[in-house]
Amino acid sequence: MSLPYISDILIDAKARLTPDNWAQATWDGGIPDDKCCPALAIGAACIDMSVPLRLRYKTLDFLACVVTGFKGGSLTRWNDEPGRTFEHISSAFDAAIAIARVNELKVSAAHTPEQVTA
Repeated sequence: MSLPYISDILIDAKARLTPDNWAQATWDGGIPDDKCCPALAIGAACIDMSVPLRLRYKTLDFLACVVTGFKGGSLTRWNDEPGRTFEHISSAFDAAIAIARVNELKVSAAHTPEQVTA
């Protein structure tokens, strides 16, 4: 069984988030049980897809880097910024999926039989 690409995980996670279930953390106890945030959606997708923990963290780091603009950025802090809307979240997933796909295509292209034998 092969591992999914980061874009596959992000697509699955994005599908789990809706305007009705997305939430920002609150100061009095985090995310309510019936709500979700990007990090929880990625975690749930990874569990359902049997993704190793290391790839789960790479996916979280990748999305955080896309939305904050630097490696090591906080996805949770970004999600919880005052004024953040579900549209921001959805657009961030779309951007991250597009970037991941381009990178994945470059990696796949680098391993084509033509290039290996050339």
